Amino acid sequence: MKLACISYFLPGKENNHGPNSLIYQIIAHRRRDISIDLYLPQEILNKADSERIATIEQDLAVKIHPLCGEQPNLFQRLLSSWWPSGARLHYRIDDLLSRDYDLVWGYPFWTAPYVNRVPARKVISGMDCATLLYLRKVKACVTDHPLQIFRYSLALVMAFLFESIFLRHIKVHVVGRSDQITLKMLGVDSFYIPHPTNPIAMSDHETVRIRSARTVRILVANSLDVFYGSDTVLKWLKALFAIAPRFPGTEFEIVFHKGNAELIKKYLAREKIPNQFKMTFVGWIDNYEEFLLAIDIQIFPLDIGVGTKTSVLTALYMNVICIGTSIACENIETQSAPQHLLRADSPDEFVRQFLEAMTCLQDHTSYPLGYALSPMHSPTSSAADFWERSLS
Repeated sequence: MKLACISYFLPGKENNHGPNSLIYQIIAHRRRDISIDLYLPQEILNKADSERIATIEQDLAVKIHPLCGEQPNLFQRLLSSWWPSGARLHYRIDDLLSRDYDLVWGYPFWTAPYVNRVPARKVISGMDCATLLYLRKVKACVTDHPLQIFRYSLALVMAFLFESIFLRHIKVHVVGRSDQITLKMLGVDSFYIPHPTNPIAMSDHETVRIRSARTVRILVANSLDVFYGSDTVLKWLKALFAIAPRFPGTEFEIVFHKGNAELIKKYLAREKIPNQFKMTFVGWIDNYEEFLLAIDIQIFPLDIGVGTKTSVLTALYMNVICIGTSIACENIETQSAPQHLLRADSPDEFVRQFLEAMTCLQDHTSYPLGYALSPMHSPTSSAADFWERSLS
C-alpha cells in the first residue's frame, strides 16, 4: 500500500521535539506493507541539515519530498495573515497529484486543503481542535488578558469556519476526547486514539530513582507563555512558598523547563522566597529521561490545548509524581498508581495535591518503568489502532 503524508513538521522521536513526535511514532510503527512518501514545505527542509533529513528517511524508511511555494492570491494572503487557519494554502502539490496513492494523510489539521485535493482515501491528524483551543484562550483572556479578547475571539471564529468547512468530509484523528466532542458539535466525524508515549531507551526493569532525604526536586514543565500556564505557575508558587514551613529541614529545588524565565523572575523579585527554595532554569535537555530520574514531583500548569501531553506521559512512564490542571491530565490514564497523576485547578487544590505528593514520597519503593502509566499509551498499540481505523 502506497501512502502520501503531508506534514508541517519534520518528524522527531525525542520527547522535547513537541508535536512532531506523534507523527514519528505513528510512521515508525506502521504495518510492513505500507510505504510512505513524506511531503514537507521547502522552508522547513531548508532549516534542517541534509544529514538529519537522511537519518529520518533511513530510520522511518520514508522518502521526503519538498512542497514548493507559489505566489499566493489575495484570498490566500488574507487567510495566511492569521495563524494557523491560513493553512499556508500557497504550496504546489503537482508532484503529489501525479502519483497514484492509496491513501493521503495530513498532519496537522491545517493540511486539510491539500488532502482534500488528492483523489484517494483521506485521513488527517491534529494535536488540538483549534475551535476548542481558541475557546480556551478567550476564556483565559476574560480573566487575565482582557486586551487580547478581540484578537482571540476573531481567531475562534476563523478556526470554527475552517474546521467546519475543510474537515467535514474527511476522516479525522484526534488524541483528545474533548477535541473529539467539540468536532462532533461542528459536524465533523473523528476517531480518538490515545496519545503514544515515546520509547524510553532505558531498562524496562527496576530503576533506582535518585532521591535525597533532604531535598525535593520539583520540575515545572513547559510554562511557555501566558497562555500555556505561566499565570498558573505564579499562583502555585505562591501557595508553595506559604506551606513550605510545614516541612522543616526539607529543601526544595524548583527547576523550570523551557519556562518563561523573564516573567517568572519578575514575579519572584516581588515575593518573599523562603530560604528552603532554590530556583533553576533549564532549556533543551538531551538526556531527558535520565534527567527525570532525579525529579520527585513534576508540575504541568497547562491552561489550553494538549501541548504537554508527551511530557506528562514521559514523566508518568518514569514514575514521577505529576500535578497538573484538568486540561493537562485529560486523556491520560494511569494503571497501577493513580496517586501519580494528581489534578489541581486552583491554588487551594494544588496545596492539597502537593501534600498528597509529599506523603507519597515517603514511600521509597522502586517500581519498574511504566508502572504508573496505562499500556494504552504504548506507541505500538496506539499506532496499530491508528492504522486500523485509518485504513478500514
